[in-house]
Amino acid sequence: MLNMEQKHLIALQVGDYVGVEACLTSYGRTVDEMCVATPMARSTWQRWKSGKTGGPTLRQWNRLKDVLAEFTVKPQEDAA
Repeated sequence: MLNMEQKHLIALQVGDYVGVEACLTSYGRTVDEMCVATPMARSTWQRWKSGKTGGPTLRQWNRLKDVLAEFTVKPQEDAA
């Protein structure tokens, strides 16, 4: 089941680069960590953000949102 933060991530529109970076910052993560987890080159993110390319495909954007959702999940504590 999705928590409130994960539901908010689903609402991120393709091209909402500022929203993605704000989400990363709120969870203490960096764009570099996101790029490694996605995987994509940091330069690709910068080109998308600057508008120098057509931007991500829907498949790429959904993968990026999946990575953000993983970042919002708190690790499960081991039952003692």
